[in-house]
Amino acid sequence: MDPVLGGEVEERQQLGLVVGDGLAAAVNAYAREQQLLTPSDPDFTPTQLGAGLTAVVSVKLDRPESRRPSATD
Repeated sequence: MDPVLGGEVEERQQLGLVVGDGLAAAVNAYAREQQLLTPSDPDFTPTQLGAGLTAVVSVKLDRPESRRPSATD
């Protein structure tokens, strides 16, 4: 059982809730470059990053179409 996210690791992996080591390495490198983490601070783990990770996706359509029913349908 994971102390941060709870549940079994395999179950969370199946749901896509586990952050990879590559993303954790990138976040840690950025945090150290920006001096958000000091040399004595421990690295963020993939589990810790997954606990607070949110994605915002924006999509722009060239010709958006509405499929809402009209009053006459």
